[in-house]
Amino acid sequence: MPKINLNINNDLLNSLDTASDKSGINRSEFIREAVASFISQKREEEKKMLRKKKIEDAMQFFDKMSRKNKGWDGVEEINRLRKSRKV
Repeated sequence: MPKINLNINNDLLNSLDTASDKSGINRSEFIREAVASFISQKREEEKKMLRKKKIEDAMQFFDKMSRKNKGWDGVEEINRLRKSRKV
């Protein structure tokens, strides 16, 4: 496993030691878990932002279509097509 060097101030180091002691794991494992959790959280945030963007894009598309096709009633059109298929 590769090793890295990390510079942190004394207050953060004390907090790290306290938290890792409470968790019952050493500093390295605590930092690995914290980094993995942070990365996972960032990925979820990115997914949510992408989903939000897709929804906003779809809403803009439908707004544009409704302005372009004023007076067109989708429900009425569906009902008309259904009636035409009945035997």
